Amino acid sequence: MKLSPREQRVILMVTMLGGVILWVYVRYILAPLTREAADVDRQTQAARQQLKALQVTTANETMLQEQSRQLDQSVITLRRLLPSEQELSSVIERLSGFASAAGVRIVTISPRPTEDQRPNEAKQPADASPYYKAIPIHIDAEAGYHQLGDFLNLMESERAPLRVFSLKISGNANEVRRHRIKLVIRAYFATGNAPSSVSG
Repeated sequence: MKLSPREQRVILMVTMLGGVILWVYVRYILAPLTREAADVDRQTQAARQQLKALQVTTANETMLQEQSRQLDQSVITLRRLLPSEQELSSVIERLSGFASAAGVRIVTISPRPTEDQRPNEAKQPADASPYYKAIPIHIDAEAGYHQLGDFLNLMESERAPLRVFSLKISGNANEVRRHRIKLVIRAYFATGNAPSSVSG
């Protein structure tokens, strides 16, 4: 079908106008919508990551609270197993009884600070704690190796937690079979700083 020049000009103008309209649509409507959709997608991803981080933080906080509760409960339980500091004299009496039963002759026995616990020393003992107190008990004694071993075995059976801090053995010119013993034992006692109750 042959078109007249006027019809051809109309078709050309309509085509050009359609192209302009399509370009305007793409440039000013579709492109902003696409960018906005991309921004919304990025914001959604960021919000999801923040939500996940908050969920992890909440889970960790709950776990830490449970661990703290369990720790407080453990401290209370362990504190009940420790004697009070008022029982120091009875602990010393029991140590003297163990020595007598094992054949160890005690020359002196007394609680006093070790070098790392003197007031002028800034350093704290390695096992310092606000929940218990370690009191060194110094023992000067005379004994043979077997008697000393029996004494240490009896000490290990004691209810009060006791730990050998230092042990020095030297010869005894007066009695060859009985050596001079310098022994420092740390006895552990409960303090009043442990938590009195466990929060729910």
